[in-house]
Amino acid sequence: MKPISHTRFLLALLSTVLLIAGSVFAVPLMSGADPARAATNTDSSDAEVSITLDEVTPWVDEKGTLTVRGTITNPTDQAISDPNLALAMSTQKLNSGRKIQSWKTDQSRNRLVADIENDGPDAREKSEDAGQDSAEDADPMTEVDTAFDKEIAAGSSSEFTFSVPADELGLQKSSPVSAWGPRGLSVQLGDDTGRLASEVGFSTWYPSPKFDKTKVSMLAPVTLPAHTTDGIIDPDELDKAIGKGGSLTAIRNVLDNPGVGIAVDPRVIASFEAAIADPASEDEGSDPEETDEPTPQDTETATAGPDAQDTDPGANSDDQGSADGLTADELKAQEEQRKRLDTWYQDFLDEAQSHTVIALPFGDPDQTTLRKGDLKSLGTFARKQRMIVKDVLPKAKTDIAWPIAGSAQRSDLAAFAKAGDKAVILDNTQQPSLGGVHDNAHSKTRLTSDAQSSIDTLISDSALAKQSAQVADSDHPASGISELVATTAAIQAEAPYRTRHLLLPMPRTAASANWEQTVGAVADAPWVDPRASMSSSIPTSCPVACCRRERMRRPSARRP
Repeated sequence: MKPISHTRFLLALLSTVLLIAGSVFAVPLMSGADPARAATNTDSSDAEVSITLDEVTPWVDEKGTLTVRGTITNPTDQAISDPNLALAMSTQKLNSGRKIQSWKTDQSRNRLVADIENDGPDAREKSEDAGQDSAEDADPMTEVDTAFDKEIAAGSSSEFTFSVPADELGLQKSSPVSAWGPRGLSVQLGDDTGRLASEVGFSTWYPSPKFDKTKVSMLAPVTLPAHTTDGIIDPDELDKAIGKGGSLTAIRNVLDNPGVGIAVDPRVIASFEAAIADPASEDEGSDPEETDEPTPQDTETATAGPDAQDTDPGANSDDQGSADGLTADELKAQEEQRKRLDTWYQDFLDEAQSHTVIALPFGDPDQTTLRKGDLKSLGTFARKQRMIVKDVLPKAKTDIAWPIAGSAQRSDLAAFAKAGDKAVILDNTQQPSLGGVHDNAHSKTRLTSDAQSSIDTLISDSALAKQSAQVADSDHPASGISELVATTAAIQAEAPYRTRHLLLPMPRTAASANWEQTVGAVADAPWVDPRASMSSSIPTSCPVACCRRERMRRPSARRP
């Protein structure tokens, strides 16, 4: 790893911060969060009985067991007497995205797999009393267990678990290639008045078929969306992010999967560098070498002196610990925090060396919006700050643009190319596959109608990206994760004997534990090759044979 002087870095950082403060962060950041979600209806009079799923086995082989676990919530003022709880499975394979979406709204074609009446504790006890021998008792059996007995009280919640061995699923094993595929699951709750609630999930039947695997490279943004006055994330916020359940902890755990690439916001790097800088080394600021770090706009560099230090909470001024009036305990806590951040940061950099790294513009602003507005120069400056990432991760790629999905048009691609970008990440709604099936991530896109110039494009899969964003936003991600895995199976089923390399970007938000579950579930699917490094999708190392040349879809022809 290329060494970097903290003092030199901070002087350049001060100029960066002063230029972007109040500007870059006034531009809408990439975010998968929907503001409309805040406007939810909390009127108790509208409350209905509901089911949430907390675990769904995403795929089952011939030796496995399907487990569906969840919670029934009865917020009404009426108890549910003699509830009937059942698990149904689709009678057909859902081997396309269209069929998966249809199943979510219509579960009429299904068959009963398990229910509390035939597989609950009372039914199992009766079977044992009927004189079954010990050998039969040793075989796995379908079980339905609940936290309720004969009633679900008003205002209460009750957990349930279905466990169904593969032999009890009634699925074919003899012709694995034709039998395998996603199946819809529907948990249904009713009483003598009819159905009260239901929830759907998916599981893929996988009786060990033999075919080529689909390569899936996942791209995880390393960013902490937040608005600050100086552009630098406070050390306390960084400390929370690296703690238990923190977003940066989730990112670090995601990197345990070797095929995951990361898109690093220079702002995160700059914030860590500011937070871990040793206050004792600040008197080295007069080193003439530091003046070799020019700012993009000389008119702003005059503030990179004492006044700038007063505005930067991360700069750790010379008189910190005395003039700041910190107690000995506070100074000790501050130093312990600095060491804690330094340890995590160095570990992250070491691990990142073995992954594909893409540098984002500083603050991860919407580059298309900046270019089309009056902030073009600011966008150019933010892009130049990608070198902050390359200073600490020398192999980081600084020539790949990642605009908001759906925002870049042909003229924007030309602007990216003119700015020095060699590739742009698009999605397959903008640039659909010519073959009608999900195709390789790498392609080339014409910049002019006469086809005299083109740019490399990396095409992300919009269906997978949308589902991963929904999972990241969910309080109960199990159902969404099972759908995401089922969608990868449907993609595999399109062309089972054709090796493809797909790109799945995670949402441009702070990471969460849901990210870990999502990446782990996709990587664990036996029809997916998660070891495929994203580097093999990058134009510089992608063989020409895997490329496809395509036109961008015109805005008026976009699918809704």
